[in-house]
Amino acid sequence: PGAYRTFGQATWFSYAPTTVAAGSEQRYVPQLAWYAGPVGVLAEYVKTSQRVDGATSSARLSNHAWQAGLVVVLTGERASYATLGPTRTFDPDACSWGALELTGRYGELSIDPATFGGGYADATKSPSKSRELTAGFNWYLARAVRLSSDFARTTFVSGAASGDRRAETLVLARMQVAY
Repeated sequence: PGAYRTFGQATWFSYAPTTVAAGSEQRYVPQLAWYAGPVGVLAEYVKTSQRVDGATSSARLSNHAWQAGLVVVLTGERASYATLGPTRTFDPDACSWGALELTGRYGELSIDPATFGGGYADATKSPSKSRELTAGFNWYLARAVRLSSDFARTTFVSGAASGDRRAETLVLARMQVAY
């Protein structure tokens, strides 16, 4: 059936090696996107349902997740679902600094409790829930050049032999050139 990863790409949940998908997966993902001037909001809810076979039993497991994100463009451009293109590219001699966008997102994912009760995953290794908060900025120097920085904190419910798995905190910086 798969595994789930944090913003930093660390695997935080995985099914037991004896758990295999046994049939089609159903996935429902209603999504809302709204943009007005320099502000954009994106929200979605995800429900997956999958029949699985374990070492000694079978079950239909349903996981639930949701997230809400916000972007605010500080330099006059319109927020959009597409990549932001600065009105004026980075040129310090012309006092032009490109476009700056602030971002934030919060989301949660809950694993079906039957996953642990039926032995399809190990509660001392895989948490039953994650909560993730991210904040960042994107600096678009030109349409094809972006500098980004993000802060992400993911907390967990259960997932360790002594209780909750330790939280993950991440600071990420990157430069992207697209052509």
